[in-house]
Amino acid sequence: MPEHDLFAEAVHDPALFFASPCAVLTDDRFDKSQKIQLLKQWEYDLRELMVAEEEGMAPRAEVLARHQATLDEVLHCLHKLGAGVNVENAQTNKFGGV
Repeated sequence: MPEHDLFAEAVHDPALFFASPCAVLTDDRFDKSQKIQLLKQWEYDLRELMVAEEEGMAPRAEVLARHQATLDEVLHCLHKLGAGVNVENAQTNKFGGV
């Protein structure tokens, strides 16, 4: 699969392509900006799951199985990439605010 197609697939659901957020950091197939996009999507997906859970919409088991990473892990990886995330004051809840 060409790298552009691989990125397009991976950004759609990063948790499906990577075992952990740290695996995004070490993947040489993507440049820094792509890694930030992947992690930002992962962050968005986790926050959406938090909202759904709070609203009583339990995600399917296979979705939960893919999203074993915590929001803290994703935010720390974004911080390592210099994505402007302040992990000292990051909001690790559904509202974000980082």
